[in-house]
Amino acid sequence: MKSFLATALLSFVVFDCVDSVLSSPSDSATLDRNLGEEGLCDILPKPSSKDKEKTARWMVHTLNWGTLSTISTRNNILHNDDSSSSAPPVPFGNVYSFVDGPCDKSTGIPYIYGSGMDQSMKDVTSNNVVSFTLTEASLTNGLGSCIVQSGGYGDPEMPTCARVAITGRLEVVEEETEEEEMARNALFARHPSMGYWPDDHEFFVGKVVITDMWLLDMFGGASILDVEKYYDIDLFGGGDDEGKEDRIKESVRRGLAEQEKMTLNVRAW
Repeated sequence: MKSFLATALLSFVVFDCVDSVLSSPSDSATLDRNLGEEGLCDILPKPSSKDKEKTARWMVHTLNWGTLSTISTRNNILHNDDSSSSAPPVPFGNVYSFVDGPCDKSTGIPYIYGSGMDQSMKDVTSNNVVSFTLTEASLTNGLGSCIVQSGGYGDPEMPTCARVAITGRLEVVEEETEEEEMARNALFARHPSMGYWPDDHEFFVGKVVITDMWLLDMFGGASILDVEKYYDIDLFGGGDDEGKEDRIKESVRRGLAEQEKMTLNVRAW
């Protein structure tokens, strides 16, 4: 049994590494990070599993939706006839689209477009502590480690299919500020459907003020991330526009080289 599991694990890792290299975007595709016809950004290579904070930052910038969990304010949700204040708190998860900025800028802050009529936002008025969970499996062309298929080892629960649970407080972004304008424009650009949502549904721009991050992206257990280090990450390798294209190209080159190195190491093993 141990021999079988070792062989299966080795086969999976080799497959996943090869798949990472083959499915990585080309330099030309990655450099063109302008808004496409579907409003989606091109994807930078996934960072090394050794760089936990950068992996989390990559996920927050790259992924399009996650599960927002709140403490429910619905009465008697457990159907136990206990509506008193001593009733246990009940979690409520809800899918939310988000951005952390436009395609060519990563703030690391998850911004959402919420409605005051939505249950999650009703919950937040009572307790604004939330958890926002993201999974690499949400990518439509994700790595083999995330894909469920006959005879394969991929699954959203595989450790190499990255997931991050973000804990923090959901706050309303002040209207008519530069932050609100940036976040709203990014949300509407990367999620074009939002531009058609009704005006009378009390929509507003909100953000998760992060206090804790739990990441699993490799075998060996999860990591509790350094939030300050996470915010200090620059996915594009520089803080100004001058030379940005060269920095993105270099980031792509390093990412592809890291993936090729992993593949060669596994093959040698």
